[in-house]
Amino acid sequence: MSLYEISDGILETHVTWEDIESDLQQKLGTNATFGANKKATNISDMKGFMSRIALIEPDWQNVEEGKELPDKFALKISSQLALVVVSKIMNFEGGEGFTEEKLKHLSKMTRECHNREVEVYKLLQKFNHPDVPYTKVYSLKSFESENDLKGYMAIDFVSNIHSLLMFQPIKADDLFALVRGIATFSALGETLTPEETSFALGPDYFEMVYEQFMNKTELTKKFEGFRKKFGGDHPEKVEKLIATFFHYLSLVKKYTKISELLGFKLVLNHGDLWQSNVIHSLI
Repeated sequence: MSLYEISDGILETHVTWEDIESDLQQKLGTNATFGANKKATNISDMKGFMSRIALIEPDWQNVEEGKELPDKFALKISSQLALVVVSKIMNFEGGEGFTEEKLKHLSKMTRECHNREVEVYKLLQKFNHPDVPYTKVYSLKSFESENDLKGYMAIDFVSNIHSLLMFQPIKADDLFALVRGIATFSALGETLTPEETSFALGPDYFEMVYEQFMNKTELTKKFEGFRKKFGGDHPEKVEKLIATFFHYLSLVKKYTKISELLGFKLVLNHGDLWQSNVIHSLI
């Protein structure tokens, strides 16, 4: 079995109801069980490609007197199922999506990214700083080996979320709290030992992502598609777009070494910071 194969667990992953029930009983200190009306709803479609996220409604039964348990929570399950779908949508390998060989290669990256996210949540819990708010955590499960198929995070469900697309702007005045949080987290990271931050991905991750998803072979295929679809009406704009892509591609190694070029020290930071990966409150 693998992370890119459909299984009989929650949202077709390898994580089962029994796994989550047993884990939360231990983490929440309860003997209550999930009821017959337990429910898992997929809330992650087209919102990423390295996990499936379920809204879990456990329908708790036999809850101890005075015990408060979450009536719903989000379960982020690390999986390659979404990656398979996205690779087809993005027309990789001529529309067939990533090959099994490529998916096997990417499984290591999937596990590493998940485990690093788990470690970051542990740091957030350790710091517990008011300027760095984070979602309440009920349970964190890392991948324990390259054969482990069950990595997940059970966290508080935040309702009434409106997702922003990548091209939608956010007013500068609305970013002060976000920038303060990023800076505070990086500063707090300076209090940690090298061993405590050894889990973090280095600058070479940037190159690795480009090599896997935006290498010259794949970009050339996509540019051919651009020319066929838009070249007839907007040839100049298409060629300008393609030239821009190749220009940025040529700068990847410089971006990777930007801290050295500018004389800055590497610090702990968010590796995928954009609109849909942060939560802004309107209150």
